[in-house]
Amino acid sequence: MRSKKHSSYERAYNTFIYQSWPIVCTILVQLLHIPLCVLLPLHIDAHAKKFSPHAQALNILTFIPASASTTPTYTTKAIRLHKLVSMIQNNTMPSTCKLRINNTDKQVFVYKGIALDPQQHDTVFICSRGYAKRDAMLAHDELELVKKGGGAIAAHVLFKNNLIDNVPCITFDYPDDRAHFNFGQEIDVACLQKVWDTVIAVHPQVRIVGVGDCRGAKALLSFATRHPKNLAALVLISPFVTTKDMIQQLAKNYLTWLPKSDKLLHTFFKCYFPSYDALQDTLLRQVHLIDPALPIFIGQRKNDYLASDKSIHMLINRLRTAGNNNVHLCMVSDNKATHSRITPIAKLQQAVNQFLADYQLPHNELLAQKIPPH
Repeated sequence: MRSKKHSSYERAYNTFIYQSWPIVCTILVQLLHIPLCVLLPLHIDAHAKKFSPHAQALNILTFIPASASTTPTYTTKAIRLHKLVSMIQNNTMPSTCKLRINNTDKQVFVYKGIALDPQQHDTVFICSRGYAKRDAMLAHDELELVKKGGGAIAAHVLFKNNLIDNVPCITFDYPDDRAHFNFGQEIDVACLQKVWDTVIAVHPQVRIVGVGDCRGAKALLSFATRHPKNLAALVLISPFVTTKDMIQQLAKNYLTWLPKSDKLLHTFFKCYFPSYDALQDTLLRQVHLIDPALPIFIGQRKNDYLASDKSIHMLINRLRTAGNNNVHLCMVSDNKATHSRITPIAKLQQAVNQFLADYQLPHNELLAQKIPPH
């Protein structure tokens, strides 16, 4: 449980991120006509906008539960999550290590790159993580992602909270620096494509379940419109569907006192994140291209402050209108579980595993039992 001191710190940090900092910039731009580039802390060179995903930059890792691993007896002591992330950030991670999943009796082997055994692993989950705004892990918060090593944190969350059971998981880092962050658009889809192609090259017949939250879920949806090979299902946690909707949610929840705050924020984001293209924010117009037979699970916190309930229902309606009758929604209500931090909720864990069981995918049998009626 997080301390009151940490909760107060997080609220103060979010207040600064979502209120003071962007609003000071946008007000100066709108009222004083100061060029936004003068206000921004970093200058983005033209060449910095180019990004070509490759394995080293993406920090690709394979998590394999000890019970599903063919690795010989591994005598080295299992490490904790903070140690693993520290080694990733310092480029000192060995080719293989054993990770203890915090507060559980679970252990997984973590490998650099893709480490699948085609003779043993017929299914793999690919983790598409959310946005990471921090460089270093918080001491008492294992849900907060970091820019380098955030993929490892995201995979740890999935194993700890039973969304992935006795099956390998491939995870990686998106480029979340200011120059390349693009709200789940083309750069993120290219990263996902690179990881996907690498997995297929190692194991051409493997079934792939894409699991993602927030921006990572949006990237998976965009990628699914291209009919990737071997895609068996999607598990989406708090997906944001359009950047416009996210901005409207921020304005509604944090900036009600400021006239036209949604337009000001949109202006700010377009300038601050040069790889974001507002004209390409068209996912809702493309979801009809997704295979209508594809099973899709969506987990959403009611009244989420970043992804509106309205946008989720619009997404589901578009998918069903296109002929997909395999879309499943689980709404949870927990004011303490902000945005995509809903994986610890028992109702969500049970719903995900029931969904996986329904489509003959690896799952936790105990959690897959039918949810009793309320």
